[in-house]
Amino acid sequence: MVRKRKPKYLVKKKKKAIEKEKTKERTIEEKFYWVKVITAVVSSLFGVLVFDLRGWWMFLYLAGFMLVWPFLQSFVIFRLPYKKKQWDWKKILKTGVGAFFFSFMLISTVCFTIITYGDYKDKVVNPADTYDIIIEDHTAYVADGQNGLLVLDISNYNSRILLGKYYTNNIDARFIEKQGKNAFLVDNNYGIRILDVSDPTNINMISKIEINSSITKFLLNQSKMIVATANDGIFIIDCLDPANPSNLVYLEANNSILSAKLSSDLLIYSVSSNPALKIVNVSNFNSPIDLYTIQISNDTFNDIEMKNDVIFLSTSNHGLILYNISNPSAPELINSYNFTANPGQNQFIFENTLFYNTPDNGTFFIDITNPFSPNINTSRVYNSLGNAYNFDVEGKYLYIADGVRGIDRVDILNPGPSPVSNDTATKRSVPFGWEGLLFAGLILPMLVKKSKKQF
Repeated sequence: MVRKRKPKYLVKKKKKAIEKEKTKERTIEEKFYWVKVITAVVSSLFGVLVFDLRGWWMFLYLAGFMLVWPFLQSFVIFRLPYKKKQWDWKKILKTGVGAFFFSFMLISTVCFTIITYGDYKDKVVNPADTYDIIIEDHTAYVADGQNGLLVLDISNYNSRILLGKYYTNNIDARFIEKQGKNAFLVDNNYGIRILDVSDPTNINMISKIEINSSITKFLLNQSKMIVATANDGIFIIDCLDPANPSNLVYLEANNSILSAKLSSDLLIYSVSSNPALKIVNVSNFNSPIDLYTIQISNDTFNDIEMKNDVIFLSTSNHGLILYNISNPSAPELINSYNFTANPGQNQFIFENTLFYNTPDNGTFFIDITNPFSPNINTSRVYNSLGNAYNFDVEGKYLYIADGVRGIDRVDILNPGPSPVSNDTATKRSVPFGWEGLLFAGLILPMLVKKSKKQF
C-alpha cells in the first residue's frame, strides 16, 4: 500500500502562518524594547534631578514613576498583549512591569549618587548646618551649627576660602550679628558669646552671657541685644561695653517668644502660648508699659519685620498681614495677603524689598516701595530647596542661610531657576544641563537590542 504525501502547498501555508505569528510576536517584543528605552531615559533624568521631597510627596513620586508611568506606556501607548479581551497579566509582569521596578530604582539611584557624591563626601567631613549669615566687605560670617562660627572670603563666590573659625565642644551656633570688630554669636547650648573677629585667623572671646533656654530670635539694635527664648521670655541686653554686658529688660517669663523687633522705644514681639502680638513701650527700661495686644483666631505670628510705621507679620494661616502702628496704642489693620497655601516663616527687609519665606513655595521678592500697598508678584520667587533660616544682602546679591544646604546666593533682580546643590565651601562638580545627556548616553548602550526570542 502506497502512502500519499501531503500536498506541498499545505506545508508552505503552515510555514507562512508560523512566520506571520513570529513576526507578530517580534512586533510586541519590539514595543517592549521601546518602552524600556523611554523608561531608561526618563529614569536617568529624574534620577539626575535632586528633589527635596518628604513624606507623602516622596511616596507619590515613587508611585507615579514606578507604577503609573510603566502601566501607561504598556497599556495605553503601546497596547501590549491581550488575552481573551483581558490583559495577559503573567506576561506583562514577567516581561515589563517587573523589570521597571528594578530598572527605575537602579538607574535613578546610580544617577542620584554620582551627581551628589562630591557634595555628600564634603558634608561628611564638614557638614553644613547653616542657620544665619552676615555679609560685610565680601566676607561672610556664618553661624553654622556644630561647626561654630565660620569666616569665609567670598570675593570669588565659586572659590570660597575659609579665613577662620571659632569652635568649642558641643557648640550649636544659631544666630550671628556683627558690629565693628565684634561678632555676637548665639550658641544654643550655652547662650551668647561676644567675639573679637578683627583677625579672622585668631578669633578671641571677649565675654559670654549664659541663657538657660533655647534662643528663638536674636537681633542687634545699635548697642542693644534683643534675645527671645523658648522658655525664659525675652531679654534686652546693653552691650555698649562688650566686656561687661548688662541686662535692661526681662519680660514674659512663662511664654515662648517666636519673634521680636525693637524700633526706637517700641518692643514688638509675638508669643506662642495663647498666640498674640504684643507692643510694649520700653522708653524707660525699668518700667516697660504694655500698649496693645493683637490676636487673630487660630493663628500665630511667626516673624516680624518693620518699615517706617508698618509692621509685616508672617502668619501660619493668614499669610502676610500688615498693620499701621503710627499710633502704637491703637494699631490699624492695613491688609492681609494670603498668596500661598503654606505658612509664612522668616522675613528680611532690604531697602524697598521684603524677602518673605515659606517652607515649600520658596522666598518671595515683594516690592514695598510703598509699604502701605506692597506690590506682590508671585512669579518673583526663589526656592532654595533647603530651609531659608536667615538672609543678608551685599551688592546685587541675596545670601541665604540654607540649613544643610549651606550658603545660597541669588541675584535679586534676576532670581533665575532654583539650584540643585550648594555648600559653604564647595560647588557642584558636574555642570547642570549636561547631566541628562551624560547619563542618558550611559544608559542607552546598556539596553540590549530586542531579542528574537518569542514570549
